[in-house]
Amino acid sequence: MYVQIRRPERAVYLGGGAFLSPMVTVWLEAGEPQPVHYPLLVAVLVVAVLSNVAAIRRFMALYAIVKVRGDSGT
Repeated sequence: MYVQIRRPERAVYLGGGAFLSPMVTVWLEAGEPQPVHYPLLVAVLVVAVLSNVAAIRRFMALYAIVKVRGDSGT
């Protein structure tokens, strides 16, 4: 499975989390002086994890290409 998260997907996740956060916070954290806003927190965590996984996979693919080519650059 190839994980790929680009700018539009990040915008959808973060926008959805920001949109749902006030509504869900009313139910989950009613009366809290400083609510955590769980939907937005989950969206940020999902974007962070998927972005880092995608970046690591891109670096691994790049390393594999460089390794196959060998040291022909010098």
